[in-house]
Order: sequence, then C-alpha cells, then structure tokens
Amino acid sequence: MRARGIRGFGFALLAAVLAAWTAPAALAQEAEDAEVELRPADLTEDHVGEDVVVVSRVFRVNRSRGGIQLFLDQDTSTGFQVIIAVEHIPNWGGADPEKRYHQGRNLRVRGELQLEDDTMFIRASEPGQIDVVPRRRRRR
Repeated sequence: MRARGIRGFGFALLAAVLAAWTAPAALAQEAEDAEVELRPADLTEDHVGEDVVVVSRVFRVNRSRGGIQLFLDQDTSTGFQVIIAVEHIPNWGGADPEKRYHQGRNLRVRGELQLEDDTMFIRASEPGQIDVVPRRRRRR
C-alpha cells in the first residue's frame, strides 16, 4: 500500500516538473503575440515603418477635402495623427468617422507608423484599425 503512495507522489512530481519546464515557453509565446501599446510620446523615428499600436485620447478632429485627421496629441501641428483618406471613408459603412471618433474619445489605433514633415501618423483604411477604448472610471 505504501509503494503506491510513493509512485503517486513520483507521478505528481514528474507532472509538476514538466509543467514548470513547458510553462515559460508558452508564456514567452503569449508575450510575443501580445501587442505592445504605445502612447504618442513613446513614438520615435525608430518606430517608423513598423506596425504599431497607439493608445491615446482624441484632442481634435479635422475634416478636409483630403479626408479626416484625428489628432491624438496635444500638439496639433507636429503631434501624432491618424489620417482617414476620403477614398477610405466609405469603408466605415455609412458611419461617420468624424462623429464616431469625436474629441475626448480614447482610441487604440493599429497600423504602419509613417513620418512626413516631422509629423508621425498612421493611415487608417478600415474601421478594424481603430478601436474605441472605454474610459476607466476613477474610484474615490
């Protein structure tokens, strides 16, 4: 009877060792697959040309003949922007991106970071690139 208890313990020990050995590899893969979220202030020229995920609040929205600009930085002259070209607006299926992503909304934007005239931006061509992030309520 005692021999079975030791065998059971040995099996449990072997299972624990195998789990501990394989868990770091699984966690490393999960970390590799997870998107790293950046703030506009974290963006550098080293990120240009890379696919990035930027999270920030909309400070201003501007519509022009060329499309819609979402300013996700307080500096609206050279700060980070999301540009939705006029030819891509129909991809939003009748929803007006200017109203959907209005000033004060928190957004998560995915796409290739581009740089032109000291301004970093992402060109959004489809709604899947922009997610509205719910605000977190402050606890008192």
